[in-house]
Amino acid sequence: MRNLLALGLLLIPSAAVGAGAPSKLDPAVAGRIDEIFSDWIAPDEPGGKVLILRQGEEVYRGSWGLADVELGVPAERGEIYPIGSLTKQFTATAALLLVDEGKLDLDATLVSLVPGFSITGQSITVRDLLGHTSGLANLSNIPEWSASWGKPATPTELIDLFRRKPLANAPGVRFEYNNSGYVLAGRIIELRTGESWADFLAERIFRPLGMTSTAVNDTSEIVPGRVPGYSRTREGWQNIRPLLHPTQLYAAGALRSSLDDLARFHRALAGGKLLSPDSLAAMSTPGTLRDGRHTGYGAGWAVSKLRGHTQLEHGGASYGYYSAVVWLPESNVWGAVVTNRYGFADRARELLAKAVQLAAGWPENEKPAQLSPEALARFAGDYLQEDDRKRTMRVTVEGDHLVVARGDKAPAIAFPRSSEQFFGPGEGEELDVERDADGGVLRLVLRASYVGETYWRKSAVELAPPQPPAEAPEIDPAVYVGRYRLGEDFLADVRVEGGALVVDVLGMTGVPLVATGEHTFSFPTGFGSVVFQVRDGRAVGLEFTQGGQVTQGERIE
Repeated sequence: MRNLLALGLLLIPSAAVGAGAPSKLDPAVAGRIDEIFSDWIAPDEPGGKVLILRQGEEVYRGSWGLADVELGVPAERGEIYPIGSLTKQFTATAALLLVDEGKLDLDATLVSLVPGFSITGQSITVRDLLGHTSGLANLSNIPEWSASWGKPATPTELIDLFRRKPLANAPGVRFEYNNSGYVLAGRIIELRTGESWADFLAERIFRPLGMTSTAVNDTSEIVPGRVPGYSRTREGWQNIRPLLHPTQLYAAGALRSSLDDLARFHRALAGGKLLSPDSLAAMSTPGTLRDGRHTGYGAGWAVSKLRGHTQLEHGGASYGYYSAVVWLPESNVWGAVVTNRYGFADRARELLAKAVQLAAGWPENEKPAQLSPEALARFAGDYLQEDDRKRTMRVTVEGDHLVVARGDKAPAIAFPRSSEQFFGPGEGEELDVERDADGGVLRLVLRASYVGETYWRKSAVELAPPQPPAEAPEIDPAVYVGRYRLGEDFLADVRVEGGALVVDVLGMTGVPLVATGEHTFSFPTGFGSVVFQVRDGRAVGLEFTQGGQVTQGERIE
């Protein structure tokens, strides 16, 4: 059941608005950033902190909510937070340091670097590991891993959990975020240096940069300034106990840090003090798949184009906490957020991105360009996804914008930025236009952070329309509402919110349950499914399935 934790991660908090150094931003911009975060969380709840740099100089610092709810300590006084997958930025940097020193080659194969590593995909490279294109089985989805969370593990023991699993796909043909790649990257660093991964990071990055708050997050250690993590249940906020031994996260997510340490790291990275220009480009340039498509991820950075500008970002979830960084390299504005509240990770990153964009001078709401009806009409038609011939997209025109229907997704709006680019149809997505020799629309390239590029070629003939979302079967929510015990450790509260059935579990509140059949539900992300056992018109238990692992739940209220 612990794999359910992967469904969603953390939020952004607030209380003592703008505490800390005075803002160097325009007062209206600083006030809007304050408003964004103070609207997000109540002052008496677990909190968080934000720091924004422009040209390497601090221009904004804010804190909201509480670092310690029981003691009423404001977030301003909290210093150290587990940073989850932000650890990947440090692992990628360490690997690229070795590349700069001639001790590692990004195109070296896995089997040549890790003794005894036998897997069908012998063409897996270091570049594949850092860019999430290895095709390896993801450690996070392996039931044997979640069963041993509380126990210490060596890197070799972690690798043994997935080394003999079949590849999900051939290396380099698909991007899929994957912790196994970074576990192997950490082990390769150890093999090439003769030092532990943690010692190498401390020696080459943390100590030289004065990052005194950054280290492996040993939960048994007394760490002055480290804040407790929280989750929300039906009864309110609760302390969250450590679930993972730090060695289980290793080079993919084991570190703790502070806002100021993250800023020190950014200044050194952006200022060329850590890596060569080529290695920094490898971190911040989207990878390329075997067919030429870009992945939307470099090495430790997700890469996207927004409003014609590059945006680099990464999130980091650790149970009870969430952190994120966003960097606009062309204007050199960078921001970070650290929080001690569990759930809604994507929302936290979105709010930080909005704050960083405001600090860079971007208008909050982009105004679309005006295209003539004739110009818009050239985009109307059916499109076929080039790497998946079964997926179609229909584009129609309504007024001054396009309406895009993809597969079973609800139609969404795309507004013109110019005659060659649209923003939308989804959050953080953009459509670029590729034309034929006569100026007609040849294909549309959909770009999105963490996803990369998908190519949609315009069809000369009308295709079967995308299938609309299937009508959900009618349900009686009262049948399912109640509290369920999942395994030995977890509770799930199923309730009705806004007329829809939702579940509160492990600090995630209001997660929709989408009916797919009789007493059968799925999560909107496709993360897993839930089947309720119903007797005499009342659910008495449930069965949760994810990644081949099934967990039974008993109704207790």
